[in-house]
Amino acid sequence: MSRFFQQAQDDSSVHPGDFDVVLHSRVGLSRNLSAYLFAPRIDPEQKQILLSALRKKLVACGLTFYRILELSDARRALLIDRDFLPRAFAVDESSSLALSEDEPLWVLCLERDHVLVQAQKDGLALREAWNCVRETEERLGSDCVWAFDADFGFLTSDIQKIGTGLSASVSVHLPALELGGFIEKACKQALDAGFTIGGMYGSGGVSGGALYEIALPQGFMDAETVALDRLERATKLLVGYERSARNELLESGSWELFDFIGRAVGRALHAHSVSWDECAEIVSGIRLGLSIKVLAGMDDSRASALFYKVRNVPLSKDQNQRTPEHVTRAALLRNSVRGLHFSERYKDV
Repeated sequence: MSRFFQQAQDDSSVHPGDFDVVLHSRVGLSRNLSAYLFAPRIDPEQKQILLSALRKKLVACGLTFYRILELSDARRALLIDRDFLPRAFAVDESSSLALSEDEPLWVLCLERDHVLVQAQKDGLALREAWNCVRETEERLGSDCVWAFDADFGFLTSDIQKIGTGLSASVSVHLPALELGGFIEKACKQALDAGFTIGGMYGSGGVSGGALYEIALPQGFMDAETVALDRLERATKLLVGYERSARNELLESGSWELFDFIGRAVGRALHAHSVSWDECAEIVSGIRLGLSIKVLAGMDDSRASALFYKVRNVPLSKDQNQRTPEHVTRAALLRNSVRGLHFSERYKDV
């Protein structure tokens, strides 16, 4: 378990070349055992029998099985902040899951389906994530009889996932498209191509930190590899648009670009009260500055980790000395960006 959590919060690993725009890729497969009712309708007695059977199968696949209450509050919070677990699932005392010791791969038990196998990889790595999920599903399936229909495919509790049970998404950082005013046009192209796209981590449905998620739509009819190839091509288009916008802003000496990055650095180093929405904007500016070499003194993967690190900051347990969250967040941000500065080339811009 320790390696799973270490990788989930690691900020020093080597990332792929597209990590400047793509944070991570995620793939999931939903499956149900044919001998049991779907999760929403199963009775408590049958649920315990099914969980016992799943536990044996998951452990046999090399995963570690946990009741949700066996995880510490800190580890549950980490899984929620990284969107590995839905919040409702994480606070349900009857929830169970399995974690890989070797990589970010996890299995939710009896959330909506009997199992949801998920894997996440840094950068644009849908095929790598798919291979992890498929291999785990095949190992489970060698000792299971999945609910399957010759005409409809794999059966799930969500009618729109019947067929493959596949879900997949890619998280992208698009600050230059926002600065240049092209984000709506870029997102519309993704929507017109049949994908869903939305903001991540923002309040009121608005994207926070220029983070967006492009995902397979509900009810798609393509085979798994075909669907993943289509999603990868759509993501590469967004990556190309974002990089072109960055280059154009940088080459033109755009004051909006340098103001955005400069304000982010100033607030990160000196602010003493920061809301989550403001912090997401700050981290976005820092990550952009590092990716285009305007900033130095910090690894861009550490900046990316800040999106999660400052999302829900831990509060003091001392009721008499409790510091407000926005103050604690600012202190955490200041401590995380020490040494951050403009690079030699741009220090006088």
